[in-house]
Amino acid sequence: MRARASRPRLFLVAGLVVAVLAIVTAGVSFRLYLLEAEAGRITAVRFPGGEAAVEVAVSAAERQTGLAGREGLRPDSGMLFAYRDTGPRRFTMVGMRFPLDIITISGDGEVTGVQTRRPGDGAFDTPSARYVLEVAAGWAASHGVIPGLPSVLIYRNAEGGSP
Repeated sequence: MRARASRPRLFLVAGLVVAVLAIVTAGVSFRLYLLEAEAGRITAVRFPGGEAAVEVAVSAAERQTGLAGREGLRPDSGMLFAYRDTGPRRFTMVGMRFPLDIITISGDGEVTGVQTRRPGDGAFDTPSARYVLEVAAGWAASHGVIPGLPSVLIYRNAEGGSP
């Protein structure tokens, strides 16, 4: 008799576990959707000494590919890697054909690091960042971008243009 009484309890617990997992999965998916929606509106990153127009890499596939295989970048342009959280990031120069400045930016817009990497360099970790901006090597120095400097993300407005 006791075994029969515990079966409904077991099904109830299993059902609750499945429900909690579904809610957590939906929450993660929704946060990723919000990040993609927000990041999809970013058109540039502005520093006191200049502005870089950006393509934004949000998904794992976009971040994996990055700028690999391209011949170069247009002047004052780059790729912005956007993440849900702030933390150190691991990057590699595999497939790169030109050197880059890697500018790391916190969630509140402060530049946390600037480094130059060349094709063939091994994997490397960045300082803690929510955003990582890749621009042509030399861009950061020529625009005075250094750690501690503020930056601002520029968003496309509702009509489709930048403010």
